Amino acid sequence: MHRLPPTTVPTPGPSTTSDMDEHLQAALIEASEGPKAVSSSQTSQMGKLKALPHVDQDPNTTALYWTLDEQTPVVLKFPAMLDTKSFDTKISSYFNNVGYNTFKEEQFTRTRAQFVLRQIPKDLRKYPREAITCSAHVARLVRDLANETEVERNEYLDLGEHPNMVRRCFHTTSKKNRPSDFTLTALTAAIFADADDVKDMVDINHDNIAMFMPDTDHRYTALFKKYPDLANYVVVPPNIRDHNGDLILPADYATALAYKSPTPVCVEVMLRLWEIVPSQKNPRGGRTYQMMINSMRLLLPKPKPNPTLKDYFAQSAAGSTSSQASGASQTLPSEQDDNGTSRG
Repeated sequence: MHRLPPTTVPTPGPSTTSDMDEHLQAALIEASEGPKAVSSSQTSQMGKLKALPHVDQDPNTTALYWTLDEQTPVVLKFPAMLDTKSFDTKISSYFNNVGYNTFKEEQFTRTRAQFVLRQIPKDLRKYPREAITCSAHVARLVRDLANETEVERNEYLDLGEHPNMVRRCFHTTSKKNRPSDFTLTALTAAIFADADDVKDMVDINHDNIAMFMPDTDHRYTALFKKYPDLANYVVVPPNIRDHNGDLILPADYATALAYKSPTPVCVEVMLRLWEIVPSQKNPRGGRTYQMMINSMRLLLPKPKPNPTLKDYFAQSAAGSTSSQASGASQTLPSEQDDNGTSRG
């Protein structure tokens, strides 16, 4: 097998917990352990790529999964930092169709949320060694798998001769290509489904009908006017949960996941490869590597919004009389990050 040089994995001493919440520490360690957790030997345990029967059927593409056997895809678990401020994160009510002023029926039925996952920072004051190490192994694993697949298809060494080969990988890196800049893009399953296909799986009610999705730009309204049947499609919530374990509905992603800085999560994913049939436009065909979310759990609560200046002056006006009497002084509120650390 052809593999990249080993990823540098930190081997520090015991974690320092003075700046680390005990609950968060325990959750990160749990996300880094167990039979599904990514380890240094994971590449050799991934099995072969297989097309699963009755899954993702498409006449122009073939979906392959790394599997344990003929029927069971490998599920990987690891801790990561969810970056909801990244351009590649798609959590508005239009999800991965956000770039289109209007979209077609096919785009609607393939609507997915998309998340950017970063490595756990190598900071032992905030994160346990187990989480830092497990997170670093994920970067190496996906690079190895993609490169080995390219080598097996005899395409890796002659990319320059085939500029029409469309290839998209699991990850993106900065132009400087530093390991610390390595990020993963993870997708949910399709969010909208025909009610007849999911009536035994989803409790259909007012809260999960497509026509009631937030639609600030009226894109859904225009789509449903053209394709009325789509208005009654069901919203199928991916298994995305808050720190209490409560399911977050897709219509609430833009607000419930609006963290000001990357926040720790535990994710379980499957790895998928789309092999695209050659066409006139792309005579060599193409391959797209995807990380599909089975589940994701936030490990910290979303912080309360900082008071605005309007709030401050309103409070000042209301308490001006008592403040003057007591001689108490007031100061502007300081800004806090998602971990509650003052930055003002």
